[in-house]
Amino acid sequence: MQGLPSLTPFRRDLALALLALALLAVPLWGASYIPPTTSYQYDRAEVVSTETSIEYVDGGMPSTVPVSDEIGCADPWEIRTCTLEGQLENETVTTEYTSSDPDSDAETLSDWDRYGYVLLDETLYETTHAANESAPSDDGGYRIDIGLEPASTDAALADVAVDSSAVSSEAATVANEGHLETDEEIDVPETPIETDDGSYYRVYESGSSSRSVLVTPVIDALLPFVPAGVGLFLLIGLSRRVEVAYTGSDAED
Repeated sequence: MQGLPSLTPFRRDLALALLALALLAVPLWGASYIPPTTSYQYDRAEVVSTETSIEYVDGGMPSTVPVSDEIGCADPWEIRTCTLEGQLENETVTTEYTSSDPDSDAETLSDWDRYGYVLLDETLYETTHAANESAPSDDGGYRIDIGLEPASTDAALADVAVDSSAVSSEAATVANEGHLETDEEIDVPETPIETDDGSYYRVYESGSSSRSVLVTPVIDALLPFVPAGVGLFLLIGLSRRVEVAYTGSDAED
């Protein structure tokens, strides 16, 4: 097998010149070649039951993090839900749904709904469903009345919470220990987590930030200029090997 033909001095110098120019251009694209990574921060807020409600301790949580997605109107921006459920505070409403069982109650019918509790005016209610025996339907069934009644807040908190053993290990760590910083977003339940000591905490993403993937942001910013310096050194070396000769005629001839 014959070896590769060696480059002529001109071709070698031309290749070095092209390499030097490429190295000089590194600062133009080097910053985007190794982008910073995103760091996600997670924290917890304790949730407790009061005489009438379920709420955060000290009330220091932002309104964008409702106590639980299992509680209707826990997010005050659920305007439609709050308006409709607000009409049920003092009265029941008969629906078009029917049941053949006159003893149907909330336990047998509440699985139809997205939530079993409603938070209105800082008071927690349990949604109710009952077969109205005084309003039989044409097919012999009983119309379903829906309404609200004050809930047992202790029982409601235990009901909407999930055990720390049923969530991701990262979410359980935050619930039990208080803080976690990761390079990837984690799966966090939108409801309180019951910790190992029986307390309840709502885990949430508290922020995110970009950070260096190498040493420090300053060093990362300077690194692209190292190959540029090498490229400049090569060009200076090549310039000393280039001889410029004037071959034109003398202007006075």
